[in-house]
Amino acid sequence: MDLVYLLLLPFAGSLLAALMPTHARTAAAGWAALVSLAALVWVALLFPTLQTGQVLHEEYRWIPSAGINFSVRMDGFAWMFAMLVTGIGLLVALYARYYMSKNDPVPRIFSFFLSLTDAITAVVLSDNVVQLVSFCALTRLFCYMQIRSWYHRYADRHSPRI
Repeated sequence: MDLVYLLLLPFAGSLLAALMPTHARTAAAGWAALVSLAALVWVALLFPTLQTGQVLHEEYRWIPSAGINFSVRMDGFAWMFAMLVTGIGLLVALYARYYMSKNDPVPRIFSFFLSLTDAITAVVLSDNVVQLVSFCALTRLFCYMQIRSWYHRYADRHSPRI
């Protein structure tokens, strides 16, 4: 159940970030950094289990008529990439607070950022092709939505559609 909660943590954090007022720059940045740090620590704490050669695997019924289950899997390779995603996510959350101007919709941007980080982590932990493709599509969607959040800038508002 740890891996599913690991995927739910940034998503829940993104929902709370979306509910913050638009002027809550420091609170949104701090919240995104805290959620990213929690995910990073969570992944790091799984290392002793994986160091022994075990593979963490969880499976739940998803689309039973098609025989497709929601399954997440973490081995040493997936752990390394999950550490990279969550670690870089933490660094980006810390840097982005000072990068953005006062006119930027910071809570909305951090909400999409946490969702993007979660989708990338889900790609890393996917155990079947249907999930992999679904989470890749979510990654593209959240990346697009994050870029489009800078609606007050002409270049971003009139950028080519993907």
